[in-house]
Amino acid sequence: MPKKKTTLLSASAVRAAITPAATALILGAIVVAAVTGPSRLQTRVLRGHRPPGVTVRIDWPASGVPGQTWLPADIQAGLVALVQRAIDNDPAPFSTTALHAAADALGTTGWFEHLDAVERLGGGVIHVRGVWRTPAAVVRFGGLDQLVSENGVVLPPTYLPGESGQKVIFGVTAAAPAPGRVWAADQVRPALALLAMMKDRPWRTQVAGIDTAGYADKKHLEIVTTFGSRIAWGGAPGDAVPGEQPAFYKLRRLDVLADRFGQIDASERLVDVTGPLTLIDKRPAGEP
Repeated sequence: MPKKKTTLLSASAVRAAITPAATALILGAIVVAAVTGPSRLQTRVLRGHRPPGVTVRIDWPASGVPGQTWLPADIQAGLVALVQRAIDNDPAPFSTTALHAAADALGTTGWFEHLDAVERLGGGVIHVRGVWRTPAAVVRFGGLDQLVSENGVVLPPTYLPGESGQKVIFGVTAAAPAPGRVWAADQVRPALALLAMMKDRPWRTQVAGIDTAGYADKKHLEIVTTFGSRIAWGGAPGDAVPGEQPAFYKLRRLDVLADRFGQIDASERLVDVTGPLTLIDKRPAGEP
């Protein structure tokens, strides 16, 4: 029985057998593998090492009680969710894009004077720290009460009248800007300055708010009391208004009225402390 012949090709014969088209095909495959291979591998690595979960830890503003904050729980939850969404939108575990997005989102809320850090810690923790703005009053506009900081910066919460627990600034004519922006500095800040001046007075609880309606034209503020009466105050602290007493003397007059009558309005509808004498209007309500 004849034996099968075995054909052996030399290396030179193999090279000769490969056509130019085959050579191009092989080189193309190598290039594609070099271009696509690492990115696909990287994608698999990223997917395999994506953090299982993120914990957002925010350093809340401190209150007078150790370990407690004045920021309501619902607002805390909203800020945590804001950061969580920014982080979840970027699945890459080592990307800083999500941290920048979280910082930008927090910055638009108006709550922070400035952010010190939004950082990724071990164990999937996102840590946020910064300087908080402190609520000082609400501005009543359009039938709602909008929270503002000590410098007149708009803060996010909006309340129905009387629900905020804050002093109210009345008479503001300019519409509210976006959170984080100052609201009508020439109307809001004078009222805030007067409220700040009263903060240590025991009778401050008798103050419902400040009316700024006459301030732009006449440099005239009025204190609105919780009894429904009004006290003509005049210029804001720091204003030099001809014929008016300094703010310190005006405060002393309210101290005297509170000591003598138990109320800074002397239990009457109108008191004027702007001039050289304290004037008390004792006419019945409704009389001109």
